[in-house]
Amino acid sequence: MPPSRFLCLTILGYRKPGMSEEAYRRHMNKVSAPMTKDLMTKYGVKRWTVIHNPKQTRNLMSRIFDRQMANVADYDCFSQVVFESIEHYKKMKEDPYYKKHLFDDHENFADIKRSEMTVGWIEEWVNNGEVRDGLAFDSNRVSKRWKSTFYVFLTFLALFPFYHTGMITF
Repeated sequence: MPPSRFLCLTILGYRKPGMSEEAYRRHMNKVSAPMTKDLMTKYGVKRWTVIHNPKQTRNLMSRIFDRQMANVADYDCFSQVVFESIEHYKKMKEDPYYKKHLFDDHENFADIKRSEMTVGWIEEWVNNGEVRDGLAFDSNRVSKRWKSTFYVFLTFLALFPFYHTGMITF
């Protein structure tokens, strides 16, 4: 049994031969993503991210090279889709909208023969500067920063009448 209930489809993507890096990113951001994101949420996708990997950022690797970090990946992007069930993802791919609009769209920008993919589970250790012990998507979860801001606001509201009358000053 995996230690996480969330699976992640990772696509190691190459752009279509002859397509520029800019045209590739533009198609993904302006065409593909807008067509895809609502369908993904309909089928329970928890997170979808695309990490663009143009030559400009790949060149930054030279600044952190060492004997353990010497092989630079040449993929044009890394796309990650997080979901709870393979069945949910399969249902999304069976949706008539997916079949009509998205299936063929991949061939407009992606090198479907060279791109690779895999599915694994997620273990999350740090998120948003906070140590984590696993991955959670709880809509009722409130961040520590938001709670702190809320408590400061409540304190201000409680003290405002005293400030307004001059009994205390800040």
